[in-house]
Amino acid sequence: MALRIVGRLLTARFGEGAVDVAAIKPEHVRRFFAGQAKLYSKPANAGPVVASLRGYFRYRASLGDLVHGLIGAVSYPANWSLSSLPKS
Repeated sequence: MALRIVGRLLTARFGEGAVDVAAIKPEHVRRFFAGQAKLYSKPANAGPVVASLRGYFRYRASLGDLVHGLIGAVSYPANWSLSSLPKS
């Protein structure tokens, strides 16, 4: 699943051309995530998209690419269903 998500990001940004990771900006990642989040019924269900993107950018950082700004471009959606009000 992670390969498909990252593949969609790279295809949306570069089409069939060569991939240049340095050309990806945080705004591109945020815009891609916003489009992907619309596909899920609840915002909290978009967590795998965030995990896939961050995992890919960590991998690229280990290869020496300057993508540290992209790792923080998206964050996990809030999952408020697990919280409860304190009992008084």
